[in-house]
Amino acid sequence: KMGISFRETRKDPRNKNVRLFKLTTTLEELQTQAQLLDELLQRPIQVEKIRTIKASNEHTFDFDLQLTFSRWSQWPDTNYGLLVCVGKCFEEEPGINFDEVFTGNQEFNRPLLSIDTYEENHSRKKRSGYDCANPRQQKKCCRYHYYVKFADLGMDWILAPEGYDAYYCSGDCPFMYLSEQKSSLYYTFVIARANYNNPMASPRPCCTPASLSDMSIMYSSGKVDSQGQPTDIEIHNLDDMVVDECGCS
Repeated sequence: KMGISFRETRKDPRNKNVRLFKLTTTLEELQTQAQLLDELLQRPIQVEKIRTIKASNEHTFDFDLQLTFSRWSQWPDTNYGLLVCVGKCFEEEPGINFDEVFTGNQEFNRPLLSIDTYEENHSRKKRSGYDCANPRQQKKCCRYHYYVKFADLGMDWILAPEGYDAYYCSGDCPFMYLSEQKSSLYYTFVIARANYNNPMASPRPCCTPASLSDMSIMYSSGKVDSQGQPTDIEIHNLDDMVVDECGCS
């Protein structure tokens, strides 16, 4: 499944429609061709309306785009992106402004668009050969599943995701096991060999993350409007948050 969540943080979203369009041409071409309402109506194929939601007191609107993304995956050349309109746009306004920039105090009122993807069980990537399910059954260095929920850590200022699969590394690093690990360094091999020859005189390598990947979070400093909605939402990329592979070092 694939979808997007659009958060509109203006104080009074009433009497505004939230429209989602799929562009069928480049944004530059659309900007040139859609300076006037008449020009846009003469070229209705340039945009394809996916859905319109009547805004009331809601601030967050969800759109299911599974079909759209499925078509884009089959025909990538047709992917010109999406366009979200709040309030009057296209058929209601004679002009379209694609270059609006939020500055000053409006920075806190800018809309935010997030995209979520959900993998089905049958399409999940095959687990690495060094992934293990039960530490009691596997004593060698392995990667184990570990889910972290931010609220349990007192980090409720993180709005999304609620948690993630962080994984962790655990297990022994016997000398003969290192030959199976392509990521092992020569230094690790030397230390392991020294420990194998004389366990009392040399330390043993430890099972640690050999490869880490980043993840993005959506967070707020805690400022809210009169309706309790966050007003200063940001998206930030955090380095080295997910263990991709474990190794001995």
